[in-house]
Amino acid sequence: MISVLLIGSSYSQGVKHDVSLIARKSESSYKGETKTNGKQESTVARAHEESSKWDPITWFTLVLAIANVLLWWTTRHLVREAQVASGIAKQSADAAKESADAAVIASMPILSPFVVNLARLHPLGLPPAPEITFTAHVPFVFENFGKTPGHIREVRADLFLCELDTFPSVDFDKLTHREYEPIVPGDSRYQTAALMGVAECENRVTMTRAELEELLAEAATGKYRRFALIGQVIYDDFFQTRHTRRFCVKLRRMGVDNMFQLVRGGPTYNRITRATTKVG
Repeated sequence: MISVLLIGSSYSQGVKHDVSLIARKSESSYKGETKTNGKQESTVARAHEESSKWDPITWFTLVLAIANVLLWWTTRHLVREAQVASGIAKQSADAAKESADAAVIASMPILSPFVVNLARLHPLGLPPAPEITFTAHVPFVFENFGKTPGHIREVRADLFLCELDTFPSVDFDKLTHREYEPIVPGDSRYQTAALMGVAECENRVTMTRAELEELLAEAATGKYRRFALIGQVIYDDFFQTRHTRRFCVKLRRMGVDNMFQLVRGGPTYNRITRATTKVG
């Protein structure tokens, strides 16, 4: 009986040992399979991740980004070229405008007075009386040193007897108005201008015998006197510009054919101003 019990106990312990061994093997096998499956899943995930980096959407996005960079660079380059071209075009336009303006100014009419005859400026002989009264008379026209015609709109002028080349202070806008409004052809001189008539100035003068003698002398001495034609001419051109020319011309007659005229008085008495205007 005791033997049977011992045998049964031994058998029971052997069975337990076998079951425990089988359980440990099963657990070890399960863990091994789990690690193997984990490794396989990690490998598959990494493979999937690597492949997803170069899928069509990724490639399209990359190409689109590169295209945008190239487009930006090209556009920037074109903008710079356009700015350079614009600057060159502006310089060319400015140069063309300056050239055109210079050509217009060069062709504008430039009127200058010219006394055509001094025969009636004053007597040539000395009077028997202590004084003499006479009417100084000067006919004048305007020469045109420009290339295009000038249409005279207004002439104001007076004849003065001045002492020591000192000219009177005058208001040019209040000088005597002269009826003279011809169109003076371009590049014309007094011979051509005189064919269209002349403007005239007169001044009644009283002089002593000594003053007249001084006026006729070849060399000036003492308080000599000279005649001066002082005036203003306003004329229009065909470029919608109005010109105002002030003038002062010193006159002298020393014989029948011995006479002269000379511009005097500086810029106060001799200048041209221009203003743009619509002329009709």
